[in-house]
Amino acid sequence: MELSDYLDGASDEYVDYAREAGADLTEQYHPPLVCNLGDLHSNFKNWISAKRNDIEQHCVKVQPYHRGETLTGSRLPSTVGYDEHNTKYFMSRDPEIKLLLGGKEGFEKMGMQYEHSLCTLLITPPGSTIPWHSDTMQNWRDQNADINPHLVMAGEKAAHGLTYEQAHAGSQSDIGQVARRIIAVTPWHWGHFIEMKSTFITDWESGDVWNSPPCVWHLTGNAGVTLRISVTVTGVEIAD
Repeated sequence: MELSDYLDGASDEYVDYAREAGADLTEQYHPPLVCNLGDLHSNFKNWISAKRNDIEQHCVKVQPYHRGETLTGSRLPSTVGYDEHNTKYFMSRDPEIKLLLGGKEGFEKMGMQYEHSLCTLLITPPGSTIPWHSDTMQNWRDQNADINPHLVMAGEKAAHGLTYEQAHAGSQSDIGQVARRIIAVTPWHWGHFIEMKSTFITDWESGDVWNSPPCVWHLTGNAGVTLRISVTVTGVEIAD
């Protein structure tokens, strides 16, 4: 994109959509640190090295499994200059990732059901960003249709008049609360960051686990010089 594109309002549609969905520049979300799974870096580093030829390269674009509300996951980022170069990341959903997180014991520690969880390894190289968005969790929902997962999208907030808290409470399945955890594999390094609503997260340790509720707007980025490696776990929380 050229400078004139921004000056002529290329970002307006993205900003208007987000505001209509309830996002603003003042609301904060301080994600609770659920637990720490210990130093994950060495195990994942060796596993990634062994699996390097099986880990797929992706960028932010319309994926074939996307349905319904996809504006912030696909079309809108491209309208403000995001492309295959500045949104590059490497991804794996290998079942072995569950074992690298500590198996059932690790999942119990982070309050997630082992059987209905989908683990996604994300490797973000220096200079790449996953743009500001809210999640649809569509891939996990497709794989778990038998438990009737329902997720109230952030984009539906304006139509339904829901708060974030109500949207979270409405994200349910037959067996419990739909949830997501973000797990740091690499310890924090220069230029690594996560933003949820208007709150930035840095200075983490390997193995730190945060709650990332449905419909909370967020982004991640790597403006540093080393790989940023993380895992998202999507599934159903263990009932209290």
